[in-house]
Amino acid sequence: MVSQVEGDLQRAEERAEAGENKIVELEEELRVVGENLKALEVAEEKAQQREEEYKKQIKNLTDRSINMSLIVNTALKNCRIL
Repeated sequence: MVSQVEGDLQRAEERAEAGENKIVELEEELRVVGENLKALEVAEEKAQQREEEYKKQIKNLTDRSINMSLIVNTALKNCRIL
Protein backbone atom coordinates (compact mmCIF):
# COMPACT_ATOMS: atom_id res chain seq x y z
CA MET A 1 0.00 0.00 0.00
CA VAL A 2 2.72 2.47 1.00
CA SER A 3 4.82 1.50 -2.03
CA GLN A 4 1.82 2.08 -4.30
CA VAL A 5 1.30 5.56 -2.81
CA GLU A 6 5.01 6.26 -3.19
CA GLY A 7 4.81 5.13 -6.82
CA ASP A 8 1.78 7.35 -7.40
CA LEU A 9 3.62 10.24 -5.76
CA GLN A 10 6.68 9.65 -7.92
CA ARG A 11 4.58 9.60 -11.12
CA ALA A 12 2.71 12.73 -10.01
CA GLU A 13 6.01 14.50 -9.36
CA GLU A 14 7.30 13.44 -12.79
CA ARG A 15 4.12 14.72 -14.45
CA ALA A 16 4.40 17.97 -12.51
CA GLU A 17 8.02 18.38 -13.58
CA ALA A 18 7.12 17.60 -17.19
CA GLY A 19 4.31 20.16 -16.97
CA GLU A 20 6.66 22.78 -15.55
CA ASN A 21 9.16 22.08 -18.33
CA LYS A 22 6.40 22.46 -20.90
CA ILE A 23 5.40 25.79 -19.32
CA VAL A 24 9.01 27.01 -19.58
CA GLU A 25 9.13 25.93 -23.24
CA LEU A 26 5.84 27.67 -24.01
CA GLU A 27 6.93 30.84 -22.22
CA GLU A 28 10.12 30.90 -24.31
CA GLU A 29 8.11 30.31 -27.47
CA LEU A 30 5.75 33.12 -26.49
CA ARG A 31 8.72 35.44 -25.92
CA VAL A 32 10.12 34.60 -29.36
CA VAL A 33 6.72 35.11 -30.99
CA GLY A 34 6.41 38.47 -29.23
CA GLU A 35 9.81 39.56 -30.50
CA ASN A 36 8.90 38.45 -34.02
CA LEU A 37 5.65 40.38 -33.80
CA LYS A 38 7.51 43.53 -32.77
CA ALA A 39 9.97 43.07 -35.63
CA LEU A 40 7.08 42.61 -38.08
CA GLU A 41 5.37 45.75 -36.77
CA VAL A 42 8.57 47.75 -37.30
CA ALA A 43 9.00 46.27 -40.78
CA GLU A 44 5.37 47.10 -41.62
CA GLU A 45 5.82 50.69 -40.50
CA LYS A 46 8.97 51.06 -42.60
CA ALA A 47 7.19 49.49 -45.59
CA GLN A 48 4.32 51.96 -45.22
CA GLN A 49 6.79 54.84 -45.11
CA ARG A 50 8.50 53.54 -48.27
CA GLU A 51 5.12 53.15 -49.95
CA GLU A 52 4.19 56.75 -49.18
CA GLU A 53 7.57 57.93 -50.50
CA TYR A 54 7.07 55.88 -53.68
CA LYS A 55 3.61 57.38 -54.16
CA LYS A 56 5.11 60.87 -53.87
CA GLN A 57 7.83 59.98 -56.37
CA ILE A 58 5.30 58.52 -58.81
CA LYS A 59 3.16 61.66 -58.58
CA ASN A 60 6.20 63.86 -59.05
CA LEU A 61 7.38 61.88 -62.08
CA THR A 62 3.87 61.79 -63.54
CA ASP A 63 3.56 65.56 -63.16
CA ARG A 64 6.97 66.07 -64.76
CA SER A 65 6.03 63.74 -67.62
CA ILE A 66 2.83 65.70 -68.25
CA ASN A 67 4.78 68.96 -68.22
CA MET A 68 7.36 67.55 -70.63
CA SER A 69 4.58 66.37 -72.95
CA LEU A 70 3.09 69.88 -72.96
CA ILE A 71 6.50 71.40 -73.70
CA VAL A 72 7.09 68.93 -76.55
CA ASN A 73 3.65 69.56 -78.02
CA THR A 74 4.17 73.32 -77.82
CA ALA A 75 7.58 72.98 -79.46
CA LEU A 76 6.09 70.84 -82.27
CA LYS A 77 3.37 73.42 -82.89
CA ASN A 78 5.98 76.17 -83.02
CA CYS A 79 8.03 74.14 -85.51
CA ARG A 80 4.99 73.68 -87.75
CA ILE A 81 4.32 77.39 -87.67
CA LEU A 82 7.86 78.11 -88.84
